[in-house]
Amino acid sequence: MKLQRGMALLVCLVLMLLCGLLGVSVLHSAALQARMAGNLVMALQAFEAAETTLRLAEARVLAGLEPPGPCVYCLPPPEAPRVRAAGVQGGAGPSSGLGWQAQGPGFFLVQNLGRSSRPARLPDGLEVQLLRVTAVGRQQQARVVLESVLAQPSVSAAWPAQRILWRQIH
Repeated sequence: MKLQRGMALLVCLVLMLLCGLLGVSVLHSAALQARMAGNLVMALQAFEAAETTLRLAEARVLAGLEPPGPCVYCLPPPEAPRVRAAGVQGGAGPSSGLGWQAQGPGFFLVQNLGRSSRPARLPDGLEVQLLRVTAVGRQQQARVVLESVLAQPSVSAAWPAQRILWRQIH
């Protein structure tokens, strides 16, 4: 009997320690889940901002408010993931040297890709002007870059201007 004295206390202390460790683990897991959910919300808000900016920029282009000049830099703009303000982007990394514009919740850039007589989803032989619209949406650390290509018929045709390509870059 003398050897068992205090054993119940020791067993209870060990069980309390295990329960405490389990509680700390659950709290850590809950905090991690909350942070992941917050990051997902920011990413979705950045996507929505980019989509809104893209649609507003496309509407401006199709209305003739943003007539792009001839293509100076025809590749997708490499500075798109780093855009923070309107204007030409500098800093580290390659740059297209083109001016970004603020629109709604983000920034956009319009590039004239030239003429084509074989646009996707339009009849062959229809002469169109191809325009690339790149839009950037930001929400705190989250950033989304969307790109679309518009086909604008060169002459008044039965075919309206339309989006022939859409993609998410970042």
